[in-house]
Amino acid sequence: MKLKLTLLILLFTLPKIILALSEQDFAYIAETQINGNTPYYELEIPAVVYESISRPDLGDLRVLNGNGHVIPHGLRSTAIQRNKKTETKNMPFYPLYQQTGQSISNLHLNIKRNAQGEVINIHSRLPSDEQNNRLAGYIIDLREWKKSVNKLKITWKNSDNASFIRKLNVSKSSNLEYWRLIASGKTLVNLSYQNHRLMENTINVYSAKTNYLQILFQDQKPGLEIESIEVTHTQSSTYKKQNWKNISIHATATAGEYTFQNQLKSLSRQLEIKLPENNTVVMVRVLSRTNAEQPWRYRGSTLLYRLSVNGTDIEKTKINISPNRDSQWLLRFDQQGGGIGSGTPEVKLAWYPQQLVFVARGQAPYRVVWGSAQVKPVNINANQLLPHVPNNAITDANMISTALLLTDTTRTINKQALEPKAKEINWRHWILWIALISAALMLIWMAVGLMKKMSE
Repeated sequence: MKLKLTLLILLFTLPKIILALSEQDFAYIAETQINGNTPYYELEIPAVVYESISRPDLGDLRVLNGNGHVIPHGLRSTAIQRNKKTETKNMPFYPLYQQTGQSISNLHLNIKRNAQGEVINIHSRLPSDEQNNRLAGYIIDLREWKKSVNKLKITWKNSDNASFIRKLNVSKSSNLEYWRLIASGKTLVNLSYQNHRLMENTINVYSAKTNYLQILFQDQKPGLEIESIEVTHTQSSTYKKQNWKNISIHATATAGEYTFQNQLKSLSRQLEIKLPENNTVVMVRVLSRTNAEQPWRYRGSTLLYRLSVNGTDIEKTKINISPNRDSQWLLRFDQQGGGIGSGTPEVKLAWYPQQLVFVARGQAPYRVVWGSAQVKPVNINANQLLPHVPNNAITDANMISTALLLTDTTRTINKQALEPKAKEINWRHWILWIALISAALMLIWMAVGLMKKMSE
């Protein structure tokens, strides 16, 4: 009886023993170097993995701990990088005076124009009756700025002594005749109380490139005497990290055509093509396909050039292409005008690496294994592994540390893993049938024994 029970347990645990993964189930392995002491680690997947992995979705990649056990991992895209560039400059300005009862559109300002009607000089003119006028606002001269304006910073005289809250409107104009309101009810504040001070001297606006800005106080009180007005231009840009790989190309039998192979199983979105000869202008078409049985598919085209102008070299080398993972590529240069001349162009391919996030379960060293046509694919978004903590009590900064895949430790383990299995044995299916047949035979045996006893 004990022997039968032991055999039954072995039968049910056999699939787990057989299906447990080890490094021998993969073609390649590499060590990682970890920094920090966190429950998660993140590393950028290098080109060596994309070149030798079996699946484009990296489904045959696993992470092993020091005991050789598979640990949870996930993939995510490289984070988008954001750049912000800020420029500031103090600009010339001119006060605007208004007499009592005068329309706000009839402000005192002397403007000198040339024969073409362009403004060449501006002077503020104080009304003759100084007792019946007030400082109503200012005009800011932006003709030398040549950029958009995102913010105004205003410094006024005697700011430490006066307390006030003033609202103003901001308008823009290209010729000092027609004004367009771009901001209303903006506030300047200077308050002090019991050794505390509150000051707000910046105005957030958005104005595309223009020649003049006008600020006018909304109330009828005398305006502030301003010492300086600083304008700010902020330019923000975003980009996603991409790596570049040098490509060896080969000329075909057709003039102006070159082919190359791309073994990276990663999305490609841009090419860099450097022309071999100076003073060359040529149109190029880029085509690709996954294998020789498929037709070439159009991926993009552009005009490339390499010119020398007054001793300065200028060139256009990059071309955006439709994102794809194709392995076979074709460059077709227009032959009108001699094509690219003599020589062979230099080609680079841009590709976007993914980030591998794994849970630091078990002992180090942690190793990455990949390259198998036999294991079942796994593709988990790394964000599914990260806990969602209320109120952001835990952030990536103290949850995830940086790891590095040491590509110089890459070694081959079992290249036979790259070959697909002829036919996978469904052990659970057969064990279930064996169990059912065994149970049926046992019931028959018990029934026969019971019938013998009843006949006696």
